[in-house]
Amino acid sequence: MFPVMQQMRYWFNPKPTGGPRKGFIVMLDGKLIPVDYTGYDAYRVASQVDQDKAAGVIHGAAKKAGISGVWMNDITGYLRYESSEKDESPKSLAKRMLEAKAKEEREERELRDDPVRYLEDILKNRDWYSHFSDDHGVWSAGMAEDRLIGELKEKMALEVFKELMDKYMPKPEEAKA
Repeated sequence: MFPVMQQMRYWFNPKPTGGPRKGFIVMLDGKLIPVDYTGYDAYRVASQVDQDKAAGVIHGAAKKAGISGVWMNDITGYLRYESSEKDESPKSLAKRMLEAKAKEEREERELRDDPVRYLEDILKNRDWYSHFSDDHGVWSAGMAEDRLIGELKEKMALEVFKELMDKYMPKPEEAKA
């Protein structure tokens, strides 16, 4: 499934329910492509979008579901940007999201340049028990993080790596609590 469709799939419905009926695909250049979720046309529109140039999807207000305003999921599905104003325009939200995403990517690049800081950031936010998860997505993310930690270990002194692991890894007595 295309990433754009993955972000819109919950709203595709030829028989409208309480969810939003319209939305937009946001391209990296800021262009908005309108999508009508109430018909099968949404599949056609989403499949014709250049997936590498798509930044995210904006969903309109789902008034019947008690949600107001607009919100946007980035293409990965991990980042969600909600409207701070009840009537914020999709164009304004897209611009704000693209700026925030660019800032996040800059910070990520700066972090990756320093393996010790990057590893520390990963360990602070790590799900230490993801390998026990029944959710394949959680398990896969944990495995990918394990591989990244292994790569970062090779880029630093073993003593520094051990020190960071000791600092952030849960102790056996913490796991019992």
